[in-house]
Amino acid sequence: VMQGGVLLYAINTGESQWKDQFTKHLEYWTTGYGGKQITYTPDGLPWLFQWGSLRHATTTAFLAYVAVDQLAEKFTKFADNVMNYCFGDNSKNFSYVVGMGDDYPQAWHHRTSSGAWNDKWSNIGQTEGEDAKPHAHILYGALVGGPDAQDKHNDITADWIYNEVTIDYNAAFVGACAGLYD
Repeated sequence: VMQGGVLLYAINTGESQWKDQFTKHLEYWTTGYGGKQITYTPDGLPWLFQWGSLRHATTTAFLAYVAVDQLAEKFTKFADNVMNYCFGDNSKNFSYVVGMGDDYPQAWHHRTSSGAWNDKWSNIGQTEGEDAKPHAHILYGALVGGPDAQDKHNDITADWIYNEVTIDYNAAFVGACAGLYD
């Protein structure tokens, strides 16, 4: 949220201090700034930390798309790479977007789409290797939490660190989709 505010200041005031501060943020996520740089997974996803790892990358991609008209186009490639990773451009060819591509999450963590209204979700307690029972409703277009720092992903409903579907994971993702389209 803070970086979004900084970007709005940069856009609305045109003042170099805000542009410089926001550019430092994007440089941290891309080429590095002040000797520090975001960690990248082996497949090239910028990875901040485990819980909802794609939320941070797609939010930064969204901000990069918004900033491209105001700051520098060099960040567009970064944003494109993040979005393409989400859509399956990774070593597993796994899309982290429900219903997109040939291989996508089957066990997202979302109560309403599961169809279980009594807290007894069909695949809670499932362990790796077990077949997930299908959800009652497919949550087309939802971004799940994402992989770990080694690009590993457990497609298990009970493992919500990887599979939770939340508003904050998907809000900036939708904005980044618009930026990618544009």
